[in-house]
Amino acid sequence: MPMRRTLDMGTLRLTARGFCLLVATVVIPCRADDFFEARIRPLLVERCFECHAGEVAEGGLRLDSRRGFDAGGENGPVVDRSAPDRSLLLQLVRHAVPGREMPQGGERLSAGAVADLSRWIALGLPGLPDEPPSPAVAQEASWSAKLAARRDHWAWQPVRPVRPPDVDHARWSRTAIDRFLLSALRESGLEPAPPAEPVTLVRRLTLALTGLPPTVADADEFLADTSADAVERLVDRLLASPAFGEHWAGYWLDLVRFGETGGYVRDYPIPEAWRYRDYVIRALQTDVPYDRLVAEHIAGDLLPPRHNPVLRINEAVLGTGHLRLMEISSTATDVALEEAQMLESQIDTLGKAFQGLTISCARCHDHKFDAI
Repeated sequence: MPMRRTLDMGTLRLTARGFCLLVATVVIPCRADDFFEARIRPLLVERCFECHAGEVAEGGLRLDSRRGFDAGGENGPVVDRSAPDRSLLLQLVRHAVPGREMPQGGERLSAGAVADLSRWIALGLPGLPDEPPSPAVAQEASWSAKLAARRDHWAWQPVRPVRPPDVDHARWSRTAIDRFLLSALRESGLEPAPPAEPVTLVRRLTLALTGLPPTVADADEFLADTSADAVERLVDRLLASPAFGEHWAGYWLDLVRFGETGGYVRDYPIPEAWRYRDYVIRALQTDVPYDRLVAEHIAGDLLPPRHNPVLRINEAVLGTGHLRLMEISSTATDVALEEAQMLESQIDTLGKAFQGLTISCARCHDHKFDAI
């Protein structure tokens, strides 16, 4: 009988780059105006001003001045300074008035944000101008506040070393990543799942790395292998398999919206598109460093060549092939517009694939979500 083995997290050697946890400590400012600038203005700008500021005053309510708060809207005053907790504004953001939950259609405010509003009302609405600002001033202030708030998001902070948390269960948490995972599980009142049985393990690894189930022969070979490094050797075999590059290339090709036709009405073929597809497969199969892969996608035609001695080609220049993959009109009546849309498509894809940003949203207006 073959020896039974189980897998602990950490048995597989994984490399993590840029893994960090950011912990922020917030202190409420002492001055009322500072409290407004730090806690209230960003909240109003992000969650209220879109519908209740400037030229927009849904329900007759403007929240960009003290006069607007005092006047209220169609349903009367929204604040009660003598009893802040009874203010209509707080009832609405607490979803205590059925059918009139605010922000309308948006995520409910956190308990902390509601508490900040309550305290601000009790302080007498400090920080707000007495009269509504002009449209130009309101627009500039609105965007400046939004941009400042968005730049505080954890995704924009510099990467810094973070000490892994101290945890027990040393046999399970063999790597730093495991320690972060185990700590998060414990915070949620959860425990790690039991180790997988060998037959389950070979199926999971093969599906994850190649997208295919293991053959009967491959499964039997793994189950019969009683060596201490059997799992590592299985992973190495799967990574060396052509199916690994073909499977994982699919995820990357989705990011750069790979297709072999131009879509639109006539859906013309894109000649030689397969060359870029095969380039991505080979890059994954030969473990091309990620920074090199990115550079080749952006400027592969300007980089020193990366020669493929078997195919006798320069791989680097093929990375720019993704720039040709886009929807194309077969009968463009405005050539300049068509060229601009092609460039917009390229920029949009580069931003989404390499930065996780929907840059195209900012081509016509201030971005609704990102710090751009």
